[in-house]
Order: sequence, then structure tokens, then C-alpha cells
Amino acid sequence: EKIGEGKKAKYRVKDHGLYDEYRRFLKSNSILAADRKNESPPPARSAKTRKDILVERIELWKRDSGLKFSLEPKHFFLEGMYLDELSKRLINDATLEVLAVNPYVDHCDLSNVLRGAAKKAQVFLVTQPPQDNDRHAEDRQEYHKTLTQEGVKMIYNKKIHAKLIVVDNLVAIVSSMNLYGSSSGGVSIEAGLVSIEETVVKSVASSIRNLIERPESKKI
Repeated sequence: EKIGEGKKAKYRVKDHGLYDEYRRFLKSNSILAADRKNESPPPARSAKTRKDILVERIELWKRDSGLKFSLEPKHFFLEGMYLDELSKRLINDATLEVLAVNPYVDHCDLSNVLRGAAKKAQVFLVTQPPQDNDRHAEDRQEYHKTLTQEGVKMIYNKKIHAKLIVVDNLVAIVSSMNLYGSSSGGVSIEAGLVSIEETVVKSVASSIRNLIERPESKKI
């Protein structure tokens, strides 16, 4: 409801009960309190960056997992289920882009997380094409088709053997873990390094982007 005209015009909620609730709340606000005293309001808190949020989530995951290591060096080592769990959590939290390189991609929890991430971020996955002599080739081809249909941008390159993940250009994972159940699920013992150091993350991301653009890489 508008009251008055020009620079002196004010607005208020027409529901007087709700209006009184807002008024009580705003009266307790420090900025309005400072204004009543003719003082400068307190400096606004700087907004949290995506990196701040990412670090907080890693710290929370560490606590929930009962792990103790410092993020001060900006790199840390993980193995087994911890590597799989953090990889899935980070990919699931992606808002901008996921870059992944893995020679073997099959239906598993970790690859399914990529499908979910593609609904809110760009997901690029570089992998080897299923080989004709692979007894699971038909199933893998069908699953790769599912990934592309759900928004994952698939790139085939016969030469790759690296296992890399970069999330939102903020964190990089370099590991031995393949994207199929017996690897990420814990049947084999996998390990890797996680880095939030800017130059390392940019270097890994640049390597993946260059790989995507190589002549032998085929976008499907």
C-alpha cells in the first residue's frame, strides 16, 4: 500500500498484523538502528565465493567421515570408499561444469551422478569407445547412449588412460578409479589426490579441454 507521493512516499503491507511483524523485525536490524542514531551502518559482509562454499562442504564431509587432515597444503590423498564418496558429493554439487576423463565408463553410482549433474551443469566426459572384443560392449554402448540423451557431452578417444575429474574449475581429482562398479564400488583398491590449489586445478582443466579438441577425439 502506497502512502504519500514523491520522495516522501512510503509503502507498507496492507495486512496490519503482517505489517507489525515486519516492523518489529526491521527495528531490530542493525542497519536501521544505526540510521536512527545517525551513525554509519556496519560494513556489509562479503558474499561467500564458490570456493569458500566448496571448502566448507569438504570440511563437513571430512567431519562426517571421521577423517582428519588439513586443507592448508590445498592437496590431500584419499583411497577406497572415501575417494568414491567425495567424488560423488563434489559432482553432485556442481553448478557450472564437470570435466571428466576416464577410459572405462559403465553403469555405476559414480557415472549416474554425472547424469544427475548434467541437469544443472555442463558435463563433458572423455572416454574410450567400447571395444568390439569386449563382452560388455553392447551394454556399454547402450549406457553411453543414455548418458548423451540425459545431457552428458561424450567424447571418444581410443588413446586415453587417465582418470581425471574437475568440478566448477575449483577442485581437481587425479586417481586410479574407473567409472564402473568394481572400481568405484570398492572391489578393487583405488586411490588418488584431490587438489583445490588454483594453478593445479587450472592445469588439469586445461589438459582436459585440449584433449577434447584433439583431432583424434570424436564428439558423439
